[in-house]
Amino acid sequence: MGTEFQYGLTWEQIGTAKRPCPSEAPWGKVTVCADRPEYGLFRLDLGQGESQPLHFHRTREVAYLVEEGRVLLREKNRQGRTISSVLGRGEVCRTDPGVAHGFYGVEASVVYGFTAAEPLAEVFLLEEPAQAAQICATILSSGSYERGSGGTFDFRQKYWGAIETVVSGEIAGKRIQLRAGSQSSLEFHCHKLETYYVHSGKVKVGLRIGRGENKSLITGAGECFEIPPGLMHMRMGVEDSVILEISTRDDDADSHLVEDGRTYRHVEC
Repeated sequence: MGTEFQYGLTWEQIGTAKRPCPSEAPWGKVTVCADRPEYGLFRLDLGQGESQPLHFHRTREVAYLVEEGRVLLREKNRQGRTISSVLGRGEVCRTDPGVAHGFYGVEASVVYGFTAAEPLAEVFLLEEPAQAAQICATILSSGSYERGSGGTFDFRQKYWGAIETVVSGEIAGKRIQLRAGSQSSLEFHCHKLETYYVHSGKVKVGLRIGRGENKSLITGAGECFEIPPGLMHMRMGVEDSVILEISTRDDDADSHLVEDGRTYRHVEC
């Protein structure tokens, strides 16, 4: 689907929730959660003591969010200096194109990467995982690392949960908390294309399609769902849930309310 404004999509055109398969790596797992020409979202799962080698991307920057655990991040700048820092849950870092970096699992950890390019394109490795793990263990034992200082921003408490921003610009990345039994409003966007990836819990996505038909689908942990411009949608918490959202440029003026979630009930046609 393109990013032009769309009306009257049929149920067949909407598609279903998808479950991306993780790929095994020598140091953990990589899951491509969204892979669009406009943006990409990927997930890194690292076990305790597992080390992602130093690597770099030639043309793209990545914003990382630590969702679970603690990691040691190593970055080697263009002058060859290595900076190490420990990042905990909720902390964010950004890496520029050409900057070598890699994560080490201080604890079993989950890290999400948000990018405006193909998620796994142009990855250049600079070392082996075993070598990386040995270097990271030495850094930790010597205490020669800094503490992370960056986090999400634009935190907004909502009647259904909360939303916070990971990155905003050409692409937008958000972390959404949805309480069980709560629901957001039914809305649509004229320009914004977005993808939900459910990190934990279970979410019912309410949709209004065709000639005003109400439909819905259930997305569980590890599943994703794409929402094109013009599609009326809302989020309902079947369980307490965490959603990672990646989208094209986000603008409050492009969010158009159709039904107020505090009073509206989504009854399927």
